[in-house]
Amino acid sequence: MDVDLLVVPGGNCIKDIKVCPECDHGNGSYRALGEKLNIELIGKITPTPIRMNVSGCGCRCAMAMLQDIGLVAGLEGYAIYIGGTPYSKSIIAEKIIGPLTDEEVFIAIKAILCLYKSERGD
Repeated sequence: MDVDLLVVPGGNCIKDIKVCPECDHGNGSYRALGEKLNIELIGKITPTPIRMNVSGCGCRCAMAMLQDIGLVAGLEGYAIYIGGTPYSKSIIAEKIIGPLTDEEVFIAIKAILCLYKSERGD
């Protein structure tokens, strides 16, 4: 029997991107976007561990407001939130940009990671 398991890497890198469960409230193709982000970003080296979440609606079941980078799907596209637990103290995320298309999300995430690397050092 074949079983697909996702092994989350250890150390300073992007961890698995959590996506809220499929429901009647979800907007757009948020689950597909989460899968694409996982494929492209998981394990990428960063100055500190980074956790990301993708929520399909304003209910934010994937806890996008409590992670380092959170995406929340809306009727017009995705909003990106930055927060997390810098310095071991949780910070509720703040919206930094949106609405964005799927393609714009990738561009924005890469820019955020680039800035983060330059600010935090490698």
